[in-house]
Amino acid sequence: EKNYFEEGDRLHLLSILNGMESQSHHPMADAITNYLNDKYSLMPFFISQVETVSGVGLKAKIDNEEYSVTGLSELINLDDDKTQAVKQLQKEGRSVVAFWKGKELLALFGLHDNIKPETKGAVEILKRKGLHLEVLSGDHQAAVAAVAHDSGIEDFKGGLLPEDKLRYLKDVQQKYGPTAFVGDGINDAPALAQADLGIAMSTGTDVAIESADVTLMSGDITKISEFFRLSEQISSTMKQNLFWAFIYNVIAIPVAAGILYPVNGFLLNPMVAGGAMAFSSFSVVLNSLRLKVRK
Repeated sequence: EKNYFEEGDRLHLLSILNGMESQSHHPMADAITNYLNDKYSLMPFFISQVETVSGVGLKAKIDNEEYSVTGLSELINLDDDKTQAVKQLQKEGRSVVAFWKGKELLALFGLHDNIKPETKGAVEILKRKGLHLEVLSGDHQAAVAAVAHDSGIEDFKGGLLPEDKLRYLKDVQQKYGPTAFVGDGINDAPALAQADLGIAMSTGTDVAIESADVTLMSGDITKISEFFRLSEQISSTMKQNLFWAFIYNVIAIPVAAGILYPVNGFLLNPMVAGGAMAFSSFSVVLNSLRLKVRK
């Protein structure tokens, strides 16, 4: 944390920041609010409306003053002291969050992504399935590199705006075919909608959830590999059901129609035929219910 305001304004200004960030679902916003609550025991400043600016951050108007929360992209034309502070945070591989009042920089925060212990194992499982993984982020390159390295992912791209993610995803689809995209923020929404399979986390923004094909009901990345495993089981079960239903009908329908009568005089009793048909449907249901046991 690096502040550029008067000491007497600290609690008031940080309460405004806390109020703005508390209305966002972004993981960085959660990190800021947790930090402020732990260090200063702040109550969030009530703000009637906070606007989310795609690719930039948050904006709110209080007492005719405009406050905003941005990332690294807005930190330009700073004086030497502030520029050095930003560079130091970047050098440490931290995500940079800036708090502004109008065009006046009030504070800088350096965030470090702590990778969950299970993340690397989940990534390895996906790799063993033959999937190629990449990290696409709006954060600066050094921070993205640190996260990708800790997660066990070799390819990554940082400093991407929502339209950059969308453009890159389209290029990947043209070159390699069907592509999945996992995201939880408003900046991920265009790519989630474009992907052949968009996966959102329930802990993410409403826009991301609406744009995705699938929503995982937790922020646990291991659920992605479980989702793929369950999808494979469902697909396999559907194929089994179709196969056995086809074989069953290929054999049973001609018999019920009397194909054996000219050969040996055999005719299938209609009641037996009806029972056999019911058994066919029952066997399909039982096979499908195995998914409940296997999950």
